[in-house]
Amino acid sequence: MCTLMFFQIIISIFLSAYLSIYFSMLNSNYYLMFLFIPFFVIFMILTLILIIIYCDIVCLIINNKNHNYNKYADHLVKNLVTILLKILNVKVIKQNFDIVKDDNVLYVANHVSNLDPIVFIKIFKNKLTVVSKPENFKIPFIGPIIKTAGYISINRNSPREGAKAIFKARDFLKNDICNVLIFPEGTRNKTDNILLEMKAGSLKPAFSSNKKIVVCSIHNTKNYKFKLFSHKVFIKAIKVLDPKDYESDVFAIKEIQNLIVNDLKQDNAR
Repeated sequence: MCTLMFFQIIISIFLSAYLSIYFSMLNSNYYLMFLFIPFFVIFMILTLILIIIYCDIVCLIINNKNHNYNKYADHLVKNLVTILLKILNVKVIKQNFDIVKDDNVLYVANHVSNLDPIVFIKIFKNKLTVVSKPENFKIPFIGPIIKTAGYISINRNSPREGAKAIFKARDFLKNDICNVLIFPEGTRNKTDNILLEMKAGSLKPAFSSNKKIVVCSIHNTKNYKFKLFSHKVFIKAIKVLDPKDYESDVFAIKEIQNLIVNDLKQDNAR
């Protein structure tokens, strides 16, 4: 369990227990002990806000103006993700990742929910940066943290800015700085189709750096609802591709699309 989450749970348990016991004794009604549950949720949320503020202060001190990958800020992001998924009661299960033998590779996956990058970060203990839309970097308090961690903003409406993002992802891979996660569909799939058309350009970081591509599928994030028992999300590594085996990224993206579609279809058939 991450350090920040450990302290968050300890503080929330202590304050919740104290207040629930206090109110039950004050009113001589032991049923008020059950107030521990709502108190615990409230204090978990409040302490999360305090942790986010702490992370923002740390990021100001780091002052990563060039937005290069920063190991400590990446660690903070992973802490926040762990806490958030605990509050949302989401359990992430990874499958078949033993096929991934290399580090500093390009991960690609389907994208249907805002939970997708969050759950992927959760399972990833190694260095990771995510290629994300500019709007995410404008989220109050959260934006500065992911920016300091070295997450890459990609503006797909501007070819020039999009190229800059791809080149930055390539440099991260080429110089063995960190792994990169990108969603080739370019946006969340809000349609009834299994998958949107994937962009071949999203594979350029791997092709130009001669790094491998790990094709993944994310299951059960679109229909997330808070449950008393955990909501299970599955992330599966389907196949590892070597750019050297393809004439171009156009041929590779077609295989990736087929691999993910077939895997999602199998999941729907269960």
